[in-house]
Amino acid sequence: MISVQRGPRAQHGALSWRRIPGRPPDLTALSARLRGEPYPWWLDSSLSDDPQGRFSFAGASPPTVVRWVRDRLEIETARSSFGDLAAGVQSVEISDPFEALRAVLPRMEDFEASEIPELPFLGGAVGYLGYELGAATESCLRVSQGPTAFADAMILFVDRFVAIDHARQRGYLLAWGFGDDSSRAMQDAQASLDQMTRRWLSELDQEASSEPEDGSVHREMRRRLEILAAQVPDAAQFSLARPEYGDAVEEIVGEIEKGNVYETNLTQKISIPFEGDPFRLYRSLRASNPAPFAAFFELPEGVIVSSSPERFLRLEADGQVESRPIKGTRRRGRNDREDADLAGELTRSEKDRAENVMIVDLVRNDLGRVCEVGSVRVEDLMAIERYAGVFQMVSSVEGRLRSDCDATDLLRASFPPGSMTGAPKIAAMQLIDQLEPVRRGVYSGALGYFDVRGGLDLSVVIRTILVEGGRAHFHVGGAIVADSTAPGEHAESLDKARPMLAALAQCEGAARPPRGPSESSISDSSKANPLECQDG
Repeated sequence: MISVQRGPRAQHGALSWRRIPGRPPDLTALSARLRGEPYPWWLDSSLSDDPQGRFSFAGASPPTVVRWVRDRLEIETARSSFGDLAAGVQSVEISDPFEALRAVLPRMEDFEASEIPELPFLGGAVGYLGYELGAATESCLRVSQGPTAFADAMILFVDRFVAIDHARQRGYLLAWGFGDDSSRAMQDAQASLDQMTRRWLSELDQEASSEPEDGSVHREMRRRLEILAAQVPDAAQFSLARPEYGDAVEEIVGEIEKGNVYETNLTQKISIPFEGDPFRLYRSLRASNPAPFAAFFELPEGVIVSSSPERFLRLEADGQVESRPIKGTRRRGRNDREDADLAGELTRSEKDRAENVMIVDLVRNDLGRVCEVGSVRVEDLMAIERYAGVFQMVSSVEGRLRSDCDATDLLRASFPPGSMTGAPKIAAMQLIDQLEPVRRGVYSGALGYFDVRGGLDLSVVIRTILVEGGRAHFHVGGAIVADSTAPGEHAESLDKARPMLAALAQCEGAARPPRGPSESSISDSSKANPLECQDG
């Protein structure tokens, strides 16, 4: 049982919202405005024409910030909102991070509202759950050690934010209010809306981005990628040297031959000096690698710059659950014929199909622990989806959450994402802990929102750069299976670094690629498209 200090309890909560006139605001300009406030965040569907990326949300100045730091919960409350947490800072000892999440997540089942816009997120919390939080789900796992500026997990309460419906081209302001009666709560909410309009939207059109993010930017990014993405800066540091990476691959293959695991996701961390603007870095990444689950979080300890294509979990208020694991990727072709050839190659690949099916089985097992008997089903198996730079093999697994379970139970059963561990999950995680010398942290965890009505939507944290302490860090990796080879897996992991390297090279303050005969190049023997960015 988690015991946190509570303040005076507000008897009523109210949600007020208003439609933003005309077209939705320029999100890059809005985010620049939000950066003037504490904890700006943006859940950004930069691939907004994708059905998975219909909505974007942005906000700042959270009333409460909660951090998981080892065995303690650090809670910082600036103003009263959901949950009536006491103002100030408190530190609570915890033994179970998921029970702590249940204790603090905002919930509002009964509240005042004048209609409700058709949005999946009406407020609650946004944030991330780091990979190592998964060690709490099984007693046989230990938490990897190592320095990191980021907490094991963090959520920001959200009671004021902007929502964009890309399909309908509509923008909304939403605000919560709290008071002793419903009238005062609604007055509080409407006052917040007025304040948000003045601070966030006033003259926003005059601050629209001076750098158009249209096809010309994407074409220019592709041209720059041809030059930049195949080179690794001299100053880059790798958590695994090439011989060590090869040894790790061979050890995993040996464990597969013994029957201890079927598949294990091996990753390495790349760190590069970076003194540039993280938001410019984010814009470069979203232009070159548009994705339905992109995100930008500017935190005191560092900045999260993410462009993830993969949905980890979605839970709707009615209990419907969906997971969309990705395993299998091919670059896009230079023309329609090459596109068709590469998509067909991915469809026929026995290795990719085997990887995908193994992870689908793992996800089915995870969901089966908390979903109604007979409700878990595979809606799409090994479907080929087309993105700006890649084809991806994606499956969709759905179920219906049992009535005696909630979002926390779903997370406990499923975390960390199976596509980032391997199968069987526990054995693969134990092997990962033995072979990877540094913590994964935010990477390969989950990031997204927790809705006040009990739902959630979380991405798998891949294709993500963390900026802190004058450096930019990112991980790359891939699934090791029985027929994997050390040279092939190492080359593939470096191929996956290309979008991040190119985005960094676009920005002022990033370490520049080396020049001349001493340059360190990513092998291009396969003539892979520089936009290629595969699983992990």
